[in-house]
Amino acid sequence: MKKYIVLLIGFAVISAAGYGQSQDEKYRREFDEFLEYSMAAHVLSYLEDQMDSYIEEQSEEVAARIKEIYPLIRQHYADFIYESMMPMYRERISYKDLRKINRFYRSAAGQRFKEAQKPILMELIPEGEQLVMSIGELLSGCFEQ
Repeated sequence: MKKYIVLLIGFAVISAAGYGQSQDEKYRREFDEFLEYSMAAHVLSYLEDQMDSYIEEQSEEVAARIKEIYPLIRQHYADFIYESMMPMYRERISYKDLRKINRFYRSAAGQRFKEAQKPILMELIPEGEQLVMSIGELLSGCFEQ
């Protein structure tokens, strides 16, 4: 009987440790992992690469000032992810499902998917920008009539 009581107390302590973290913290931890796997975390590096190309065309003084604001840009991006993007995901994807998605990304197939996804997304970004420009031109034609 004493063994069962000790065993139950042990399970209670382990369970309490798991519940010690808030649901928000647990979701955010899974969400952070999801961001890395889903490539959303890499969008910022693409933007910085684009800015680096722009900086090369500037004077040293202007380039230095632009680079000084990189931390501010990173903070704005993080704010966007956690204040806008994460709540949208949380409304639509449960913690349990997010864990399953991350488990897929950790699998061999998920790793191959991740490796294929990055170059595809990087190739699509300029094409997406071109698509937006084309749609804008079509819309401006409608307004002129």
